[in-house]
Amino acid sequence: MSAIDDIRRQLAASRSSLLVDCKQLQADLDFVGKTRRSIVAKPIPWLSGAALTGWFLAGRKKARKKAKIRRRKREEEVEAVKRKLPILGVLLALFKILLPVLRPMATAYATKRLAGLVKSRF
Repeated sequence: MSAIDDIRRQLAASRSSLLVDCKQLQADLDFVGKTRRSIVAKPIPWLSGAALTGWFLAGRKKARKKAKIRRRKREEEVEAVKRKLPILGVLLALFKILLPVLRPMATAYATKRLAGLVKSRF
């Protein structure tokens, strides 16, 4: 045997061990495949872990504070309503009177504005 044959044998052995090491490294780094196999093999721990993680992320429900409301006297409530009633009546009457006038104006304004936006964009 010559030295060249000995070197060739060593190279072949080195290549085969390198191939084995490469396959082993590839198998060790296949996290997605490992995870899938683990989920298929043992689904209950994975499901319970997912549920527990969701429970932690959702957080606890906070206790609501009870608001203490001071009850006003009935007479004060009636007086407050009596003071607000004329103002609301006037506002409602103005709204009914001005609505037929304001509706076409608002429609025209909105149409012009929308047309300007469409023209500037397209």
